[in-house]
Amino acid sequence: FSTLGWELGQTIKMYKKVVSLFIVSAVLTQNLFAQEQGTSVRSFTLETLEAAVFSSNPELQYYEQEIEAAKQGSKTAGRWQNPNLSAQVGQWMVDDLAGTKSDGLAWSLSVLQPIEFPKRLQLKRAIANRDIDMAELGLAHFKALLSERAKALGFKLYTFQKRSQSAKEVASRVGKVQAIMIQRDPAGIAPLLETRILESAVLSAQKQAGDAELEEKKLTVAIHQLMGDFSADPIRILMGDISFGTAASNESLLAAAYETDFGIRMRGIELEQQGFKVELRKNEQMPTVSLGPYYGQQEASDAEASLGLGLSINLPLWNNGSSRTEIERIRLKQAQASLEMTRREVAADLMNALQTYSLRVQSMKMWRDGAEERFREAAALGDRHYQLGAITISTYVDLQTAYVEAINTLLETQEQAFIASLKIKTLTGINFVLEGTLKP
Repeated sequence: FSTLGWELGQTIKMYKKVVSLFIVSAVLTQNLFAQEQGTSVRSFTLETLEAAVFSSNPELQYYEQEIEAAKQGSKTAGRWQNPNLSAQVGQWMVDDLAGTKSDGLAWSLSVLQPIEFPKRLQLKRAIANRDIDMAELGLAHFKALLSERAKALGFKLYTFQKRSQSAKEVASRVGKVQAIMIQRDPAGIAPLLETRILESAVLSAQKQAGDAELEEKKLTVAIHQLMGDFSADPIRILMGDISFGTAASNESLLAAAYETDFGIRMRGIELEQQGFKVELRKNEQMPTVSLGPYYGQQEASDAEASLGLGLSINLPLWNNGSSRTEIERIRLKQAQASLEMTRREVAADLMNALQTYSLRVQSMKMWRDGAEERFREAAALGDRHYQLGAITISTYVDLQTAYVEAINTLLETQEQAFIASLKIKTLTGINFVLEGTLKP
């Protein structure tokens, strides 16, 4: 009798806990439903998500303005320097042989135009044009990174939405079975332990669903930030059937990266521009010539005027510009080293992404078609057979747990392969992943 009373007391306590759990779940579900009713869910494919980010990202304006600033600088780079206006005024005094003295005002005015050597102007234009090229390349690079970031966040959000869905499905299924067992008022130690096992399975599934939902919210906020707002309105990602193709050879991908990668192209433009700067500094060591008319007038006993052509040449005696030329040569060597370092970094990033992609695709090739649906059907089938008493509770719980773990593994593998393919596309411009017909 003491054992029976203890079991009955434990059953009542567990029943109260379950009732409380269902009440809390109902309240949370009602609040969530009310929240969803008041907030519209925005649906995107990866392509429409990329377009939405491009249309509203505030950082794009920064790079667009950089291009405009570089173009304005190019307009003035090839122009001559402004002319120099020089004026002199003083007292004109005359003392002739007869001893007559007279004085008056003397003044002169000249306008001298600095003459730029033709090669110097060409070099300045070339340097300014490279600024435009780098600004345009910077915009293209940022768009590529923004596309990679948007699609990576979108795909992650899609996988965590599916993870949350599978975990909630298991929690709901096991919770219903647990409620049925409590309603049957089980007696004995075995039913009590089975109830505890089911309760543990429910808590574990709810924990996984909560973790996935938390990641959903974080990813949603990150996507909204890319679009230039700070809301947390829910976002739904629509995905089609994804086809992961076979990657090309390492040699062809490296060649494409060396030709396409934005970082390498940027370092190449900087190297070319630095070469122009070295030539410009060497050219600037030559004296600058200024040429222009002048007019002068003196008034004493008589008025005299003079008109002519003035010439001015700076004499590079103490500062001939050789040190500036040497500095630009040093920077040229730095630009060459920077280009080589960037090539190595790109090669390392490409190889890492390629290895990740190849290994994950190889793993996916070992999956049978419809693996996700088969795991779902097995979990549902186990639920029916456990209620009929055809399988044990350990087999039932293992089936539900295996379903959630299998879905997480499948999605995580796809996610790693997809993100690696995005990195490869950014580096080489080559895409191995194709998306088929849309499905929710």
